Amino acid sequence: MSTANHDQMEAMEFTSPLADGLYDVIIIWADEVGDGALSIDLVITTGDKKGELLTLRAQHLTQRDPIDLAAHPCRVRVLNGEPEILL
Repeated sequence: MSTANHDQMEAMEFTSPLADGLYDVIIIWADEVGDGALSIDLVITTGDKKGELLTLRAQHLTQRDPIDLAAHPCRVRVLNGEPEILL
């Protein structure tokens, strides 16, 4: 999966912890949850965590249509416990 041309979504929070690393994921669904935040459901597609479901909360992403994110493959990078989606 190429990350040469990607958007970074910051201000993410996990609903459950995940070890530092880079994870291939597919966005299952995204919903607006108020205050410019999105709740993004993902599934990990490779490695030891394959099949695990995650929910990330992203702040200030009003420029993104949640429907456009559904079924989108991307990566999640976790560094020092802080997640970041790489589209």
